[in-house]
Amino acid sequence: MTRIPIYQMTYGQNSQGNTGLMFTSEQENFTSQSILFTVPIIEPFAHPIDVFNYVESYKFYFPFLLNERYMELEAKVNFPEFVFNVPETKYQVAFEADADNFYNWQYYLSLVFKSPKRPLHRNLKYVGNADKLIPNKTFGFVTLAPIDLYEMDELYLEHKGVFVGLTSNFGFESFIAGNRQ
Repeated sequence: MTRIPIYQMTYGQNSQGNTGLMFTSEQENFTSQSILFTVPIIEPFAHPIDVFNYVESYKFYFPFLLNERYMELEAKVNFPEFVFNVPETKYQVAFEADADNFYNWQYYLSLVFKSPKRPLHRNLKYVGNADKLIPNKTFGFVTLAPIDLYEMDELYLEHKGVFVGLTSNFGFESFIAGNRQ
């Protein structure tokens, strides 16, 4: 089963003026504080049920730091939730896929009113240059938001546990090694 990482990204603009998702290290001034956790969509969805098939067909993992040790936490997915059990702790942290950002409700209206079809999902496109980190066929990204920030704060205070996400500066070696297999 193919493993898909959860990325840490931000909104940005590339040198051609295209706006979309980028890694913070790709921005000129590195001042953005708008961190997003994202999951790539590597196959198109033609029907709403396709998202359930997608999350059941792949394993999703979150590059994570626990007491300064690198780990990859595997998600238990019950869409729209991605739940992570943190080893050596009592914590279970859940993230929720942003369904409003994912589903294009205009698509459903176009079916009812017979207007031109629009894509089923909105495409939060990657506009940066770190192509080695992004799967070749990516149809966009879904954002994930933590459900309980208090739980995440406690995890950090007690165990220095941090959900980092894959970036060009974190988790890259593991990602490249995993893709060579």
